[in-house]
Amino acid sequence: MSKSFAYRHIWCFWRFNTPLLWFPQPLKYWPAFQQSHTFNSMSVFKNDNAIANQTTVNESDVKRNVEKINDIYECSNNTKSPCFPNSDSRIPLVNWKTSTNPTLQVRAYMLDLLLPFFTLDLLPFLNKVCECCNHMLLDNPKIKQDLPFAFCYLFSSYFSYKSSRQYTCSSEEISKVFRHLNRLGGSEYVLHLFAQIPKALCKELTDVRTLNHPLRSIFTFCFKNISNPPNLLKLLTKLYPRSDRANEVLYTQYLGFLTKRGDYQIAIYMFDEMYRTHHWSSFTACRLMIESLVRQNKFEEAISLYKKIIAKRPKIARDKKILNLLLYISTVSNRSPDAFKLALQSISNANQIPSFDVFSRLMSALVKYNMTEMILPLVKQYDHKFRNLYSPNIFLSIVQALVFCGDMVNIQRWYNMSRVNSELSRIKHLLNCFLNSSTVSLDVSMVLELLRDLKKKKIKVDERTLVICITIFSRRKDLFAMEKIHQYFSDQGIKTSNQAYAALLDAYIEAEDTEKIELYLGKIRRLGITEDVSINRMLMRLALDRLDWDLLEQCTKVAERKDPEGQDYLSTITMLYHVRQHELNLALRIFSGIQKPNVVHYSIAATVLGNLNQLDQLLLLEKRMESEGKAPTALSLVAFVSSYCKQGAEGLDEAKRYMSKNFQPDKRALLFNPRTANDMTYPPSLFSSLIKEYTSLGDIKEAKQVLSTYLEYFSKNITSKPDIPFAIASMRLYCSLHDTVLSRQFWDLILQVAQQNFITTDIAAVVDDKNIPSPSGVIPAYKSALNVAAETYFSFLASVNSFQELDQEWSRLEKLGFEYDDSLQNKRIIWLLYDDRLDAAIKRVYNIFLSSKRIEELIPDASSQNSIISFFLSPDSPLYFSTLKALRDKLDMAVEDDFVRISQGILVPTVKYLQTIRRDNEILFNLLAKV
Repeated sequence: MSKSFAYRHIWCFWRFNTPLLWFPQPLKYWPAFQQSHTFNSMSVFKNDNAIANQTTVNESDVKRNVEKINDIYECSNNTKSPCFPNSDSRIPLVNWKTSTNPTLQVRAYMLDLLLPFFTLDLLPFLNKVCECCNHMLLDNPKIKQDLPFAFCYLFSSYFSYKSSRQYTCSSEEISKVFRHLNRLGGSEYVLHLFAQIPKALCKELTDVRTLNHPLRSIFTFCFKNISNPPNLLKLLTKLYPRSDRANEVLYTQYLGFLTKRGDYQIAIYMFDEMYRTHHWSSFTACRLMIESLVRQNKFEEAISLYKKIIAKRPKIARDKKILNLLLYISTVSNRSPDAFKLALQSISNANQIPSFDVFSRLMSALVKYNMTEMILPLVKQYDHKFRNLYSPNIFLSIVQALVFCGDMVNIQRWYNMSRVNSELSRIKHLLNCFLNSSTVSLDVSMVLELLRDLKKKKIKVDERTLVICITIFSRRKDLFAMEKIHQYFSDQGIKTSNQAYAALLDAYIEAEDTEKIELYLGKIRRLGITEDVSINRMLMRLALDRLDWDLLEQCTKVAERKDPEGQDYLSTITMLYHVRQHELNLALRIFSGIQKPNVVHYSIAATVLGNLNQLDQLLLLEKRMESEGKAPTALSLVAFVSSYCKQGAEGLDEAKRYMSKNFQPDKRALLFNPRTANDMTYPPSLFSSLIKEYTSLGDIKEAKQVLSTYLEYFSKNITSKPDIPFAIASMRLYCSLHDTVLSRQFWDLILQVAQQNFITTDIAAVVDDKNIPSPSGVIPAYKSALNVAAETYFSFLASVNSFQELDQEWSRLEKLGFEYDDSLQNKRIIWLLYDDRLDAAIKRVYNIFLSSKRIEELIPDASSQNSIISFFLSPDSPLYFSTLKALRDKLDMAVEDDFVRISQGILVPTVKYLQTIRRDNEILFNLLAKV
């Protein structure tokens, strides 16, 4: 059989048994070489088993400019014209071979040469094609610009032939074809070839549901090397209208390419063309567009686009990734209730939670929007759908949500469940949650549970965990527990980081422990970390605490060099420095020099203006803050309301207006939650100044109205825990009304908060494995914390002659470990005298003020009794002259009555009683004699 006969036989078989090997639609014409091409055909395929991948073509030399390709060549029967069929008319293969167009010659030559190998599988056939290209380039390097078109046409024909015979191949095999085409410099032809691949050949390639397409990296390379991809994509939709699915894949991939690169304007244009012109709205494309808008912080536009899309394709509302985006919008933006409502509606319509991620994000959103009542029902719904598939992350999200709500009962319950049902491998992350919620961190019981489990399960901790623990205990001012946990982690080999040293220094500054401050300052200097950002900020705070201007100037220089992001903090410290120095006008001057003041700066300025009684300036400051778009926080609300309350009746009206404007129900959850205000005392403190002012003015009706507003808020918002200032203000209100029952309720509330927050932590039982708990007591920093509250309540009890209850409550506080200051001790003596208990009053004077130990503390160098008496009669005496005068008056009355009632109601003659005082406590006797 001759060679020509074999070719004719193959041609006839091919022509009548397969689809025609032409492009179904015309391609654009590429300029041909002016000179003719010659090939040495005998050099081709000397080795039929040649390996592919031998083409070495520089891609930058063969880039094409799509904008130069403007017209599709019209069909012509003139074989000398390098045009392609635009109808069913076809140009025979022999005419291509005899064409004067070099591009057609290369294509005809390759097709003529490789037709016999169409029966091979894809990879062997690709090897033949690559070998052919290599030999052709060796024979004539000038044809490299014609090879991509020929390569594309050849594989288009091959794919059509194979598809008609139910041949399938994998995406990995097809990707090798496209990579070779890219190496030849045919990025545009990659997209042409993809648009022509029969769907049956590899269904995976036309899946628009995922952005992670098998050819994604290849498409990215093409989009980078094509000068105008949008024009080419439009052209493909015209050339291959039947390849609608493939074209949608290309559009979606280009959309992903644009959004990843940040070309949002082009992305919007392309999506609009997909959505309006071609009516494509795949889940992936919609998600890409919403994501791109979210990255630009265009939350309202993203929500608007979502609404338009689901109006056309309601099923998109159930897509878990788009749902997650909506919940993300609702949690990160200042206020996006629309996004949250849409997400909730979609979840409600589907009657199920679609994924773990959506559930976790949903927990955060519920906390933010103060819908804590929905948390547990949704947890039950999740439980029903996933059948107890509680992963560590899910348990973490549930406990986090409850932590942000301050719901201690359910926190403990779900944490215990996590121990049984799941290995809570991310247990240490909960410590960070507790740090963000002072409701939980001040209670500290759950912190101890976590530390116990960290030790029991031998979970590895890091420097960040140490910093969190130090911060939690320093916030409670429990220095013993803080030092104990620091030592415990250090013994485990955890290094004390710069942030940890800063946290320790912060704690000792707060506790005013001069000795420990100097100790850690020495360590910091020896380590050479004084210019660390976190350390420098604590040194600023130390300078503020000591009113050390030189140290503050040194810190300022360091901050200007190394802490550009800390300029706001520096301005805050400088303003507070001037405020403490009573240089209020200088503080305002610093504020006016800040280019973009934050809410803290506004709060300090409001406090200063309130102290200066400048109501007009305070109103202007409020307007400026609104005009700059600064949303009020809990701190700014307290600052403005308190400052307004100091301006008399007119200021009180402004305070009421300001609070009613900013304390709307839909704003409360944004203002008062553990994320926006670490100190949960802000919500009640907001009401404290108002209740106090209305009560002092005698406007009981308004005071009750403010109190009822808070109680309504408190009953619906478990994130807010009453603090002591609020309870004192409320108790003072009911004391003024002589309401014993409600006054007692608020007093009990004060003690409840105190027992929760002011009692020492039994840290030794955790780190030392002690089964016997250590005796608890009041944290030293809080020993005198209840003096103001006690004075208010005890004065009320004395005014209504409830001396028995006063004695009980006084003893109750002493048993808890709280201490009374000298002022309260003097009042206690007066109350005893009111109750006609002279003997008890005299004994208290001796035990509290005139014991040898107290005299030694007060007058270390006392040389005689006269000097002691002189001190106690001076203005510096802790025993007030008014107290001594009341004692002397009571004794004079006893002299007139001729007897004194002592313990157990026994009556003693006054003369004998005075002799006893002179014998047992001569100093007191002589002191009273001189009054």
